[in-house]
Order: sequence, then C-alpha cells, then structure tokens
Amino acid sequence: MYKKLLLSFVVTFIVLGYVGAMPAEGVYVVIGRVATAYYFLYFLVLLPVLGVIEKPLPLPESISRPVVPRSAPMGGGGGPLPQGAMAKTMEKP
Repeated sequence: MYKKLLLSFVVTFIVLGYVGAMPAEGVYVVIGRVATAYYFLYFLVLLPVLGVIEKPLPLPESISRPVVPRSAPMGGGGGPLPQGAMAKTMEKP
C-alpha cells in the first residue's frame, strides 16, 4: 500500500509544481486546490493510518545469527580482544 501512496504523492508533487508555474485562473485553480488537499491529507491522515494498518515483515534469521562462528580463528565470536587490539588514547605532540 505504501508504494502506491508514495507514487500518488510524487505525482501530486509534480502536479503542484506545474500548476504553480501556471497563471492562477481557470482550471489551474481547481487542480491546485485538489492537489493541495491531497498533499496535506497524505501527511496528516494517510501516513499515520498506514502506520497502524501495515505491519512490518519479521526480521530474517540471518540478522540475529552471527556472521563468524565461535570456533573460527582470530577471535570471531565476541570473546575478549587480543592484547594488541586495545585502543590507545591519543597524545598531544
């Protein structure tokens, strides 16, 4: 749903830019008012409602699984750092 609403918002944005460049008379006024109403409706109503309606997908297992197994060499598992890997404070020259 979000992709469709975002596409309609982009179209509305382009229409507002075009109508803003035209003289304020005739059909341009009506199109500008409708596009402006949708512009504010998008932010004030549609996005909050969409946040309640749409549920995010569950996180894939690959995010919670470690990249390097614990048995890998070079300390890949989150164990203590080797002695040389400790950060030193910077000294002023």
